[in-house]
Amino acid sequence: MTMPYVTLPDGFPEPPPIPKRYWVDEEWMGDHLTELTQQYPDLWIAVYSKEVVAFGKNLGEVERRAKEKSGGEPCCLWLTESRPRWYSH
Repeated sequence: MTMPYVTLPDGFPEPPPIPKRYWVDEEWMGDHLTELTQQYPDLWIAVYSKEVVAFGKNLGEVERRAKEKSGGEPCCLWLTESRPRWYSH
């Protein structure tokens, strides 16, 4: 099944393209996930330019500190869960 093409309403700005660096950081984070989970167990981490620039239990605070350090550029965010968890709704 193909998703329908969606157009933005008149006057709604196009979102900026995601920088290539973001995808490089995402790949780096995946390659180092075991080490990151051991170093930052059960914490949110923010990665920018292949470096952890912020971490903590509060996602909003981690995101705020990461934006300060990245000059407002997008950072990869990840919750490093140290053990499997089952979520229900």
